Amino acid sequence: MSEFSKPQLYFLLKKYTPQYLEKEYKKHYVLVYEKGNKILGVGLLIMEDSEIRGLYIDPIHQGEGIGGRIVEELEKEAKRQKMQKVCVKSYFVPEHFYEKMGYRRISEEEIRRGEVSFRFINMEKLLI
Repeated sequence: MSEFSKPQLYFLLKKYTPQYLEKEYKKHYVLVYEKGNKILGVGLLIMEDSEIRGLYIDPIHQGEGIGGRIVEELEKEAKRQKMQKVCVKSYFVPEHFYEKMGYRRISEEEIRRGEVSFRFINMEKLLI
């Protein structure tokens, strides 16, 4: 997560505790990619917003196609749910990954959380 500053990382680590993730992930469609008994990746689909969020791949296994497989499966679920498009708020580093997956840039956005701000690229992909 080299794209984040130390204050941003501190905010994320403080917010996304295992307890928070367990509670939050129960509300959404979640995919976990495992090999053996090790989790290598995770991603979720926020049904009410048609948004893919929380796509994380173990850095050691990035570039092995895990992220692409997770996104493809999340898109399949979105289609089953009759969604016409899927959105993602991408940080700047993974923007090219999403472009390769067929997403297009819509806008840029900055979100402030207390003393910390995060810049995103809003992207979407039509599913029809």
